[in-house]
Amino acid sequence: MSNGLFNGGIVYGYTCSSKQLKVVPKEAKIVKFIFDKYANEQWGYKKIASELNNTGSRTKKNNYWTIYAVKTILTNPIYIGKIKWNGELYQGQHEPIISIELWNKTQDAMKQNSHFQEKIHPGSFPLSGLLKCPECGGPMVQGNSSPKYKYYQCSRNKNSGSSACSANLIPKEYAENTVYAQVFATLQKYNLIEPLISTLQSNSMNSVIDLQQQLKKQEADLTTLKQKKKRTNELALAGHYHRRNI
Repeated sequence: MSNGLFNGGIVYGYTCSSKQLKVVPKEAKIVKFIFDKYANEQWGYKKIASELNNTGSRTKKNNYWTIYAVKTILTNPIYIGKIKWNGELYQGQHEPIISIELWNKTQDAMKQNSHFQEKIHPGSFPLSGLLKCPECGGPMVQGNSSPKYKYYQCSRNKNSGSSACSANLIPKEYAENTVYAQVFATLQKYNLIEPLISTLQSNSMNSVIDLQQQLKKQEADLTTLKQKKKRTNELALAGHYHRRNI
């Protein structure tokens, strides 16, 4: 709030009572660890989260640390004693956990890293979220693939490290070919291939017809504009000659 009081909610590193924030020493130590490792030792989000999970640390809700949880900590100005209200920052009435110098160094590092990040997941992964991890049952997502080797990976492992789950990598091509083959076999078993093809063809034809109608309308509009332009030019020329003959 604009008076520096906290408007409520859960924030790691503090407890809140009557809109007053109070530092939780054990959690504050973790917050300092996160900022120090990122800004001073150039650790990434995943490495920080993995290290915290490996040492038994958990979030405020007793969940595994993820890359998103780490990034949330690093971008929250509450740790330098600020309160965000209606998109503006105000001086809070609580004790900061980190120094303004470490905060500025962290933000500079994040900006610099954002300029050098490259896409490491080439191509599309249509089965992301549909495949389930055989170990934890969580969704499989695009893994840390290279242009040559592409995998699906357990999302918990990707976001939180080996403490949350194993990577359980599945080659992208194998996974997709296997699923597509099973889908095709099921469609074939229940004689659904021809109806499906007919439906797709019908939808395609409807789309073509719609495009053809739009094209005809645009051609008609263009013809009308050309006629109007021609008529305007004729009137302009007629007026010009009339003035010259007066």
